[in-house]
Amino acid sequence: MSQGTLARGFQGTGFLPGVVRRDRTQPETRRTLEDYLSIAVSEKRVALGRAALRQNAALLVQIVARYVGPAPVVTACWGLESCFGARRGDVPVVSATSTLAFDGRRGAFFEEQLMTALKILQAGEVSADLLRGSWAGAMGHTQFIPTSYAAFAVDFDGDGRRDVWSDDPTDAQ
Repeated sequence: MSQGTLARGFQGTGFLPGVVRRDRTQPETRRTLEDYLSIAVSEKRVALGRAALRQNAALLVQIVARYVGPAPVVTACWGLESCFGARRGDVPVVSATSTLAFDGRRGAFFEEQLMTALKILQAGEVSADLLRGSWAGAMGHTQFIPTSYAAFAVDFDGDGRRDVWSDDPTDAQ
């Protein structure tokens, strides 16, 4: 890892106590299945999903042609992960993953996420100021953790970048 990457990656970062709090109170572990499903599959989210399916029909046809999985399932995953891109997160990924690595509950896992996030920066895939995501370091429309991004993200639109952070969901599906 270059000194420049470390300097860019850690500039302005710090321990985030709110990240540790959220890690210990995830809704999936504190709600009943019925309560969780009433939020995850609410009428509003289903309506948004139908609209997203229509609005992205041409893109979804291309995705389904290249990969396995019906368009409604791809769209449902997108909706569950980020409410169709509306909630991609604004937490610096380096701060989130370093906080969780330091916290230790899942230290080795988050240390690997931190190192991979820094490798993403070093490769020039995204600038440090745009490397943002959820409190757990999940990024973009479909909430890739850094290791999943490194392993599975694709440049679907052919512009030379695997961009899951922008408003355009093409590379994130």
